[in-house]
Amino acid sequence: MTDTPLLEVRIAKAYTIFFWILYCIPSLFILPYIFIYWYKVRVINRNYIELYPKTLHLYQGRWFVADDDVVYTNAVDHIKIDRSVMGYIFGWCTLVITTRNGQFVYYYMNMKDSEALRNEVII
Repeated sequence: MTDTPLLEVRIAKAYTIFFWILYCIPSLFILPYIFIYWYKVRVINRNYIELYPKTLHLYQGRWFVADDDVVYTNAVDHIKIDRSVMGYIFGWCTLVITTRNGQFVYYYMNMKDSEALRNEVII
């Protein structure tokens, strides 16, 4: 007598395909978050403002180029700090700097630093 089976029954291929699809579907929802995180690291974190004695240097990140604008502090008409419920919880705000030439909008800025900037510029 040999130990070879006469009949072998395995799991149906449709069953394994179903579970491969079931395992792949969450990755379709997780994959965009990788790009969102990359966007945050490469673009949003490159947005910052530097205050010098008579000028504001405004940097806004882009995909490969950072925009650099220089605005005189006496040309700033208004600095608006928009706070949201999530902003109060996590300490961020939207900073809108209005000048004679236009508006500069910065998202997810530190709320305390934005208030300090507004107090220094608008006196």
